[in-house]
Amino acid sequence: MRIENSFIPVGGVGEKTERKLWANGATDWDCFDPSLVGPTTGEKIESFIDTARDHLAAENPDFFDQVFPSSERWRLYENFGTMPVSSISRRPDWTNTATW
Repeated sequence: MRIENSFIPVGGVGEKTERKLWANGATDWDCFDPSLVGPTTGEKIESFIDTARDHLAAENPDFFDQVFPSSERWRLYENFGTMPVSSISRRPDWTNTATW
């Protein structure tokens, strides 16, 4: 899963809402349709997508580290998993694993 498939960092969006979005065709940010949720949630999601796109383009994992719940940070791997460890913030709740 890529970050672009994730809506869960948005306040008010949990697993149930995210799965509903996916089931209704919003499988990534490009496919998001605000009519699939209420107006307030739709605005929050659109705002998140706009901000997140900028941070993704800037290869900024720190932003995503802060907005994703700790139990969902595995979603960052596909986008940032190959970055040098020095590029990823050193936080006590992150586990860095090297494989050869």
